[in-house]
Amino acid sequence: SDLRLVVTRKMYDQGTLLSHSPSMAGLAAGASAALNPALFASLGLEDDDEIKLTSQVGSIVVPARSDAGVPPGSVAIEFNQPNASAGRLLDFRRTVTTVAVERVS
Repeated sequence: SDLRLVVTRKMYDQGTLLSHSPSMAGLAAGASAALNPALFASLGLEDDDEIKLTSQVGSIVVPARSDAGVPPGSVAIEFNQPNASAGRLLDFRRTVTTVAVERVS
């Protein structure tokens, strides 16, 4: 079933100022997909197992993690991180993005 995609921000990402600062450029930790614990368990996932998120316009592969703060029916991912571009999932002509989740590893 499709899940609502929630894109969040981290303090450290691949923004212009951070990217051009040698002492801070490595602070962007990378994106992960946060799933509600019930969905996480139903997929048989362990923390850092890879999952594929596929939207109407693209797909990415990211590590998964369980997060009780994520409501059922949604998945959260950080924007502008070095290991995965959440922007590849977004169609800015739509107000809501849905994604399908499949286990990779």
